[in-house]
Amino acid sequence: MTFTVVIPLYNKVHQIAATLQSVQQQVFTDYRVIIIDDGSTDGSLEIVQHYLARNTVFAERVLLVRQDNQGVAAARNKGIHLCETEWVAFLDADDLWKPEYLAIQYGLILKYPACNICGTGYEMKWSVTKIRPVKLNKLPFDSPDGLLDNYFEVAACSDPPLSSISVVIRKSALLGIGGFPMGVKVGEDLLTWARLALANYIAYSTSIAAVFLKDSHSFNADQQHRIPETEDVVGKELIALYQLHKDTPGLKKYAGLWYKMRTHIYLARGMRTHAIAEWRKSIAQYPFNGKTWFFLFLILFPFKVIK
Repeated sequence: MTFTVVIPLYNKVHQIAATLQSVQQQVFTDYRVIIIDDGSTDGSLEIVQHYLARNTVFAERVLLVRQDNQGVAAARNKGIHLCETEWVAFLDADDLWKPEYLAIQYGLILKYPACNICGTGYEMKWSVTKIRPVKLNKLPFDSPDGLLDNYFEVAACSDPPLSSISVVIRKSALLGIGGFPMGVKVGEDLLTWARLALANYIAYSTSIAAVFLKDSHSFNADQQHRIPETEDVVGKELIALYQLHKDTPGLKKYAGLWYKMRTHIYLARGMRTHAIAEWRKSIAQYPFNGKTWFFLFLILFPFKVIK
């Protein structure tokens, strides 16, 4: 069985070599790699070319494609379109896999053949001394792996159980939901996992097999550089999914947490009118979240710094 590893690349000149090395070091070696350079302008493409020139055996597995900048969803969809294998793995160009990552995913596929999605645990790394594994609550199994049949319940009270660096998916399942949503700058992966989780079985290993590299900025400092999209495609789609799947445990709460995140970002920018609008949407979906009610206090009695 062969995996196709899709790596969307945009301006990751300082990280992409390490990302490629983490793929090259996999103990499971039946894989191909598709790198979609999404119009990088910082020399990332040249770093990839130099890496492949120095690692010619690895380069034989790699297809490098350039396109004008269209966003990460378009880059991933391009990779899916070019994929010729049954299973697609995703890895962002500034994150890492541990050597056993693909081997663990292969084991899940063999053990849970009815599943179209397989995920693993991951860790968030800010520095050599600051590393935190993903926190997952309400997992429906006590063993090292099992069926994640309550995805939204877990996602609504934990770190995201699925991420763009710790999931492999059958190509047919991705095509079944139309791939990643185009034109969405933030939350396109979150919406994709939601659509997939409603239509497919998920196998999950709690092994920490991927590394999400974080920067040292606080939430406030990082988020002040961007504003939520006015046309909230993700929020609208989550509500639409809930209307179709009202019996799915945790889905409504999951939608409420999306609006809580938007409330937080607006608060960080001091945009109180927008914050209260998002707060109302969040409370409508998830009225018992204490942090969301605390946001109301911050809206009414704003501080200079919100952490």
